[in-house]
Amino acid sequence: MTVALETGHSLTNLKHARILHAGNRFRAKTITASATATGSDGEEPNNGLTYEYWVPFDNSVPVPLDFSDAAWTATNVTVGSDGLTVTDDATNAVHSLSDTATTTAVEWVLGVEVERQTLAEFQLYLNDGTTTFTCFFDMRDGTVGTASNCTGQIQDLGNDRFYCSIYMTVAAATSTFEFRGSNGSEATTYAGASDTIKLLRMDLNPSVATWDFSDFSAQTGNVFCISGHNLGSRNGRLTFAHDSNGDTTYTTIDTLSPTDDSPIMFLHDGVSSAEWRVQVDRAGGPKIAVIRIGSALTMERPFFGGFSPAHWNRTDMLSGNKSECGQFLGRDIINKGFTARYEWKNLSDSWVRTNLDGMGGLIRAVRKEPFFIAWRANDYQDCDYVWTAAPVAGPIYSGTRDLVDFTIEAEGHGYE
Repeated sequence: MTVALETGHSLTNLKHARILHAGNRFRAKTITASATATGSDGEEPNNGLTYEYWVPFDNSVPVPLDFSDAAWTATNVTVGSDGLTVTDDATNAVHSLSDTATTTAVEWVLGVEVERQTLAEFQLYLNDGTTTFTCFFDMRDGTVGTASNCTGQIQDLGNDRFYCSIYMTVAAATSTFEFRGSNGSEATTYAGASDTIKLLRMDLNPSVATWDFSDFSAQTGNVFCISGHNLGSRNGRLTFAHDSNGDTTYTTIDTLSPTDDSPIMFLHDGVSSAEWRVQVDRAGGPKIAVIRIGSALTMERPFFGGFSPAHWNRTDMLSGNKSECGQFLGRDIINKGFTARYEWKNLSDSWVRTNLDGMGGLIRAVRKEPFFIAWRANDYQDCDYVWTAAPVAGPIYSGTRDLVDFTIEAEGHGYE
């Protein structure tokens, strides 16, 4: 879960929930994506659906999921019948899988998702005919080793799976890229010992893409929200920016490197602008389903006791198998998302009528489309992208005074 605050911010009341909903998010005049993959037009993040993605780049790896394909050149390694399991042989030489792709003179990313087995270490390698870019990745402890002419990144995905990548500025050329085994001492020339590793996918794509949101007129916004992305698991980075005078020169508000693929709420002090930008870079095969920009509602009161964060309330479907004599044979888990109950007490009558009631108020807004909520931005990294499963019950006066209780029950997007 990711809540991020602008560096050096002056935000207050950060124990109070922030909500971006249909009534306070900005409405786009135009959407402009700097790059789109085949089948993606850049409009997807504006519709709020979590199954349609803005995908900036096609994968330049000719065959990214089957390493036994003839497109790959195998040198002193064999690839199993599954097309994924790579085994080195006893030859005292380089052990590699290689292919070629056309690169342009910009920053590029080469990444691979692996499942750790017995190979201690490997190297990602790219040569553009002028420069060689390499980085080692240690599978024993999941760390980045020595890099040359590039920057290495690694993300632990759990269950012995890692996403390892390098980013670097390359030349316009037919570039050779390789996966090379290593002996654990950062040597790629070594005598193999039938060690194995499973390659699940490989990505090669340009690094930088921008998604520009043009409003009808300048409004003061203080929040960017994102859901349905893979930037945490793919080592990506986000840059949030604006162009307040319409001269096409964007000013950076801040950057963020997500650590997982959960919903993101980035809060800042506020800028008046009609032009907003989300930039993605350093990710292998990036994608984003939902982007929202607007002016977040700050709830009048905080809450704590009695609340269970959404990611603690999984609605998984579990099915297990056991033998006739009671032996455990396995389990299937289908992640269906999360549930949460957000409850506020003792809201003032005037505040409720101003912020929850009316055409742009929260009560009507949450009926129309999903919304983002960070329940305690100062203390926890808990941001949810949720929707109501039933009509929201109206606020209720709680006693003899004009104080109001209000509750939203919601279901959340399953990102795991």
